[in-house]
Amino acid sequence: MQTVTVKLPSNIYRQVQKRAQTNQRTVEDEVVDALEMALESQDSWAGIPAEIADEVEQLQFLDDAHLWRVARTIVPTEKAERMQELAWKQQAEGLNAAEQAETAVLRQLANRVMLLRAEAAVLLQQRGHDISPLNQSAIAP
Repeated sequence: MQTVTVKLPSNIYRQVQKRAQTNQRTVEDEVVDALEMALESQDSWAGIPAEIADEVEQLQFLDDAHLWRVARTIVPTEKAERMQELAWKQQAEGLNAAEQAETAVLRQLANRVMLLRAEAAVLLQQRGHDISPLNQSAIAP
C-alpha cells in the first residue's frame, strides 16, 4: 500500500470526518472509499450526459437525510401527464417536430430522476439503511 499526503479544504475534511464517524471508520478509510467510488463511477457513467453523471457522482457527498429526499423524488405530475399525452398521440397519429423535441426533454427528465433515485438508494443501502420502503415509481400517479 502506498502513502499519500493530501491537503483537503476544511469543508471537505469536515464532510469526510462526519461520514467516518457515522460509519464508525477512520477518515483515511472514508477518503480511500470515496476515491475508489469516484474512479469506478467514471467508467460506470459512460454514455450518460456529463451534467447528469456529475450530479449523480455528487450524491455520495450528501448526508442521509438529503439522500432520502433524492430517493423519493418523482417527476412532477404535470410533466408525467404530458409525457403520457404525447405517448398516446405518438401511437395514434405521430408527433410533429416540436412534440418530438418536447418528448425528448421529458424523457431526459424522467431518466435523470430515475438515475438519481437509483444511485441515492444504492448509497443509502451501502450506509446500512433499509430501502424497502421506497416506492419504486419515479413518476407521479
